[in-house]
Amino acid sequence: MIQAIFRRAEATVDHAVGSLLARVLVAIPFLVAAGFATAAGAYYITSAYGPQAGNLVMAVTFAVIGLIVWAIVASRPAPSLLEDAHDATIKDEARKAAQPADPVLAQADREMMMAALTSLGPLALPTIGRLVAKNLPLIAAIGAAAFILTQPGEDGGAPTVDPAE
Repeated sequence: MIQAIFRRAEATVDHAVGSLLARVLVAIPFLVAAGFATAAGAYYITSAYGPQAGNLVMAVTFAVIGLIVWAIVASRPAPSLLEDAHDATIKDEARKAAQPADPVLAQADREMMMAALTSLGPLALPTIGRLVAKNLPLIAAIGAAAFILTQPGEDGGAPTVDPAE
């Protein structure tokens, strides 16, 4: 009986992690596309209206987008504190009723949870490894840039730049 529950929990966790990784992998190209669209829009507006007005237009555009998102999030009804307290009381009572009287069963539950959590690694690790392997030159370049930027100047202090004459 416990083995069947364990298999079911493991399958549920595997499915949840797999679908989450798939959603993240689908979202990444859209985020990159949004970045390029923003850069293209900023270039177009800056070339059409000049650098100051173009940057101001981009700032106002993002402020308006932020206000729209804020209005959407704020329009969702927030649960009241009384409802939260009532829900917490119900959950506490249900948890107390569901607690087994046998401590061996409680140990089995802990072991089942640990097994479910350790099943996440084998599913996510190959995908993460492939992503790191594909992007290794980019990761190395970022690491080298970070190393160079954090090095002190020749005199041991902060790097200095000679002013142009």
